[in-house]
Amino acid sequence: MSDSNYIAKTTEDFFSKIDLIQKQLESFSLTVDEKRNNVTELLQQFKVDVTSDLPASDMQCKKETNGVDAALQDALLQIQDTLTQWDSAIKIKAKGMNFMSKHEKYLVVMVFGAVKSGKSSLGNLFAGNAFRKADFDNAYKHHATPVFETEEKGRNSGAIERHDGEDAFAVGYTDTTGDIQYFTLSGLRWIDSPGTGALRKEGDERIMEDMVKEYIPYADICIFLMNSSEPGLQSDMKYMQFLEKQRQSAIVVITHSDVTDEDEDEDGNIIQQLVPKSPERRKRQEDDICQRLSQEYPNLSSEQYRALSVSTLLAEQAIQENDEEKFKSSNIDVLMQNIYKKVGNDIIQLKMEKPKNSLNTFVEEIINGQGDDVVSIHALSQELNTVTEEIENYQKRIDQSVNRILHAIISDVRYKVQHQSDEWSQQINQGGTAISQSEVLGQISALIWDSLDKNINSYLGKIIKDYKKQQLSRVEMNLNIGSIQKKTTVIETPYTEVYRVERDPSGLIEHVRHFFGKTYWRYVTEQKVLTKQIDIGNNAMEVLEAAWPKIEKTLEKHVHKALCQLRDTYFAPQQAYIDKIQQRLQLLEKNLLELKYKE
Repeated sequence: MSDSNYIAKTTEDFFSKIDLIQKQLESFSLTVDEKRNNVTELLQQFKVDVTSDLPASDMQCKKETNGVDAALQDALLQIQDTLTQWDSAIKIKAKGMNFMSKHEKYLVVMVFGAVKSGKSSLGNLFAGNAFRKADFDNAYKHHATPVFETEEKGRNSGAIERHDGEDAFAVGYTDTTGDIQYFTLSGLRWIDSPGTGALRKEGDERIMEDMVKEYIPYADICIFLMNSSEPGLQSDMKYMQFLEKQRQSAIVVITHSDVTDEDEDEDGNIIQQLVPKSPERRKRQEDDICQRLSQEYPNLSSEQYRALSVSTLLAEQAIQENDEEKFKSSNIDVLMQNIYKKVGNDIIQLKMEKPKNSLNTFVEEIINGQGDDVVSIHALSQELNTVTEEIENYQKRIDQSVNRILHAIISDVRYKVQHQSDEWSQQINQGGTAISQSEVLGQISALIWDSLDKNINSYLGKIIKDYKKQQLSRVEMNLNIGSIQKKTTVIETPYTEVYRVERDPSGLIEHVRHFFGKTYWRYVTEQKVLTKQIDIGNNAMEVLEAAWPKIEKTLEKHVHKALCQLRDTYFAPQQAYIDKIQQRLQLLEKNLLELKYKE
């Protein structure tokens, strides 16, 4: 081949690289240690443990639920969904390992991008149909015709086609490709993929975008195409972030970087010809993508994903016309150079690092999630936290209701004690015996327990929907308040009593007369008091009024105690389940991190 033919020299340089890759990989064999199996075993064991720890059935599938049970049901659904997605992720990762093993002896370049970004056309150009038809000699004519194969079918259309005795990827005016398909050219395996954002068609076996995302992590290099008519769409930006999270090496390519120009020929006729977009316009688009990437994802390396503008159609025309300048303006030569620059000098090292990167990425996805996916330990832990937050909200509302409930119970108990006092008074006034202190305390304790049971359950029922009445502890009072008995008073009436008593005679005459039998008397006046004990009622009111401060203090103590106990125990089964799952998640994260390859 002549050194003067730039296009031929470009193909020669390209094949020198992929031929060398083929030689280097002839004896390469991908080995995978036990780490991946250990990751799978950890996830499977977590599934077994979580399934065995499911909460009691009365916490699940309720029609009427409070916030805690509703959050718990959401968490249970999330757990089930996460386990299902982890199962699916494990299968995808196993499929990816099989893919890497199958293609271990080739440099695997995967092309993806939005619908109509020119993936299949670019693939067909690299497959070499245009080069083999060229009038000039080039390296494609000295290598075997590439073999086209299908890796996985996603729809019934858009498969590999045959034209003029050679295979090619189907090219159409709508989203055509529906398969993961490839050709093998020396040491290169070029993977063609369905367009991202492709609409689902009748008979599709897979969602096109899901297929693409499954294979991206396992390619050696990705070529991400953006249509120059609208490069850097939001969907494009998200894929840039996806590439970074997958630790995937990628070349960003802006396709269709050409325009149709009108000119006059020698005869004055208007002719149309395809020309490259101006260098300034290309640079503006490339810089714009770099700038927007930096703004939307500041942690990504915008320079690493700096875009390259190419035109497949210009390259095809250049090959057909053997036009060196037009070929250079297509930038296909730069793309060829960038492919082996991305590989570097050690394809073996690249191949060996891929499974390690894949495992580390998988572990990071399981722990942190990927994009909007919820297949992650942290997302599940956050979902479980909502149950705890709901429990804390109810506990706070109970705490805020203590004074209101206490006031209601004090009023209720005071009324009931006063009513009981009337009954005791009536009982004693009708001739009943005294009511002992132990009997008084026993009945007051029963009144307090009844009021606690009624008011606390009633108020909590207003706070907690679907509240189940709780059995409260009996109230035992040990107070010195005295007995209730009749109350009497003594009435004293003073009076004067006059009576006579015999006296001794006084003087000679009285003595003589006394001798002959005469009796002499004297009058005595004595002051006396008449006492009478009368019933004036009973002491029930005095006893209870004196005891009320002690009763109120007992009430306050028992209300706080009962509410504190209910606050901490009502949702205890739900919290215990959440705590157990959170502990298992923490242990799972710890064990997974220990399995990651050191970087």
